[in-house]
Amino acid sequence: MNLNGYIKNFGAQLGTLYDEGETEAMMLMLIENVLNRNRTQLSAESHLRFSESELSTIHSAIARLKNSEPLQYVLGKAWFCNMEFEVNNMVLIPRPETEEIVEWTVNELKKLDSISPLNLLDIGTGSGCIAIALKQFLPNCNVYATDISAGALSVAKNNAVKNTVAVNFFETDILHFENEKSVQNFGANFFDCIISNPPYISSHQFKDMEKNVLNYEPEMALFPSGNDDLIFYKAIIRFAKIFLKPKGRLFFEINTERGNAVKHLLSENNFASVILKCDISGNERMISAIKN
Repeated sequence: MNLNGYIKNFGAQLGTLYDEGETEAMMLMLIENVLNRNRTQLSAESHLRFSESELSTIHSAIARLKNSEPLQYVLGKAWFCNMEFEVNNMVLIPRPETEEIVEWTVNELKKLDSISPLNLLDIGTGSGCIAIALKQFLPNCNVYATDISAGALSVAKNNAVKNTVAVNFFETDILHFENEKSVQNFGANFFDCIISNPPYISSHQFKDMEKNVLNYEPEMALFPSGNDDLIFYKAIIRFAKIFLKPKGRLFFEINTERGNAVKHLLSENNFASVILKCDISGNERMISAIKN
């Protein structure tokens, strides 16, 4: 059987869970992963052959997909900024929208005429995708990354090794950073830039979320603590007022419904040049500010 035949054969087992295009794309990625061949190599083979072990792996993966588990968790990897990242249910799956805030941050930081290397911090790093991408694009910068989850930090450290970059990881609870010894190593006005994609999904948005997100991605990375959906923004702004240098840059990924609220928070805390930016789909997805 050729590649297209296997894609349709395997995809048929998913029934109507996904549309035809999505099913075909997932099956192709699954076959590429199991056979360790790229699309060009597979297309060149007139008839594919799977071992019993490979078929077993594919059928196990399809069973997981039937339960709405994200393909990235099934494969154990995802792609971000043209880099491969290990992912599991300890970390969020990197999103294309987050690539846009990385691109924006990199472009803005490249404009700075700095003699000494910049110190950058990613708060709530998860898989490490933001911090690792920043280090990849800005190799002369010192990149730091923090998360409350030891499991997430383990994944992030593996990803830094996988992508051959040096990032300084540390564990801390940003909501109570005043009590954390780990942050006291930095001293006031240490960072030139702080970036974060914190938990921001509001409780009323819960009902509209897909099962593959709700059932598998880590709740603590999706939903803020308690009833205040801006709690992480408030904590990070408090942190930035101490540890971000004057004229330092702050970048947030945001809930598309809460752009003006975050903008107001920044302004009332004496941050200047607040810019609310839309993603490629036209949604208000990111915001930046400069510390006075």
